[in-house]
Amino acid sequence: MTNFASFPDHAPLWIFASPQPLDSETMLQLRSDWTRFAEGWKSHGTPVRSGADGLYDRFWVVVADPQGHPSGCSIDSAHRFLRQWCEAHHLDLLDRNWAYYRSESGAIEARTLADFRAWIKTVETKPRSVFHTGISALSSFRSEFERPLERSWAASWLG
Repeated sequence: MTNFASFPDHAPLWIFASPQPLDSETMLQLRSDWTRFAEGWKSHGTPVRSGADGLYDRFWVVVADPQGHPSGCSIDSAHRFLRQWCEAHHLDLLDRNWAYYRSESGAIEARTLADFRAWIKTVETKPRSVFHTGISALSSFRSEFERPLERSWAASWLG
């Protein structure tokens, strides 16, 4: 994974996720294509320095240096790039209707939010942890991306 240490804690961050694991060839292609996109990524004419990488064969994490002032149009262009990339590769990293968790075996799994909500109330062996794909700042990513179920965004669904 790319070292995000050179970015400040308040750097904006986006997490994209795939319900199915992405193979290493797909991740390498995404990394290569993102690098080409990022070389020309600008916000109102100012280059946006970014870092991006895959995590656990499920997540694509993008962070932008706030010094480049990423804003509406530049953020839209990054999302547009990723949407087009996904269409060309028959993948969907933009569907926010999924919950991602680490099973007792350590595998990363995905369920639709509706299914996950019902499932965690009835399953005997709860997930080890849950991933928070709605995080929008690097500081939160560092501390809250993967949390035990009982301390996660899904804790209120335990009933």
